[in-house]
This record gives sequence, C-alpha cells and structure tokens, in this order.
Amino acid sequence: FTVKRGITQSTELLKWYRDVANGQLQDAERNISVVMYDSQLNEVMRWNFDRAFPVKWTAPTFKTSENAIAIETLELAFAEVECS
Repeated sequence: FTVKRGITQSTELLKWYRDVANGQLQDAERNISVVMYDSQLNEVMRWNFDRAFPVKWTAPTFKTSENAIAIETLELAFAEVECS
C-alpha cells in the first residue's frame, strides 16, 4: 500500500526506507494501522497491516510556480492485512 504525507521535519520514513534499501533488515518489519474517522472523530474503519516494510520512497517535487504542500510517498509491502 502507499502512504502519502506532507513533508515535516521528521525524517523517520526516509530513514526506515534507507535502512531497508541498505540491507539492514533486522527489525525492518512493522505492524501498521491505518484508521479512518468520521467528522465527529469516531473510528469508522481500521486496516491493520502486519509485517510491513518499505519498498519505495518518492521525494516531493518542488515547483516554485505552485503554492502547494510538498508530499512524500512511501510504498509498503506487507504479509497480511485485516479490516475491522
């Protein structure tokens, strides 16, 4: 699955990807939950991705002619997914 987010000062996603790309696979897999909320912040749906790890990171594009948020993209592989 693909995760996109606006750039922040945190480099954790990039570091995680670089560690895996450089062969540092020990502790690379993580269990990740993606949660969808309604307008009252009640949980509507939850996806649990087991043993996920990054397979591709895409840097944001910067265009001086646009006033847009810079978005980084991380593609993840996973062993199992469960919806609830």
